[in-house]
Amino acid sequence: MLREQFRAATGGRELPLLLDFSHHAVVKHLDPPFAARLLAEPELVGRTRWHHLRPFNGHHAQIPVLSADGSLAPEMTDWLTFADEILRLLRNGPLNEVWICPEIGPVRGGYGLSAFPSSWQQAVALNKILQKHWEKTP
Repeated sequence: MLREQFRAATGGRELPLLLDFSHHAVVKHLDPPFAARLLAEPELVGRTRWHHLRPFNGHHAQIPVLSADGSLAPEMTDWLTFADEILRLLRNGPLNEVWICPEIGPVRGGYGLSAFPSSWQQAVALNKILQKHWEKTP
């Protein structure tokens, strides 16, 4: 495994990682709940400083955060359960600082679809949602 080879080559240092689970969920065609499969190494997640939290389901690397009327998109429910588990691992992990990117890709490039609300509006909404979930995480 790359992680073990890096450790051996660097005298025991951990491989710096930036985690983005959205692609793994799509490749594996997962059904919710996602955490058991995607967070199988909680120690690895808990010590990782950088995270891209792009809402996904088991078949799409990005789902809308908001519905057309501005309410939370129904697809977000399962993803937020997963995001809460990541936030719990980070909150209780050894790091005193973590960086979370509330990532929403644009239509151009293939992440967003033309029916989705504005990528920027969704990213702002996702940031607020994640902040609230972070604050309530034990």
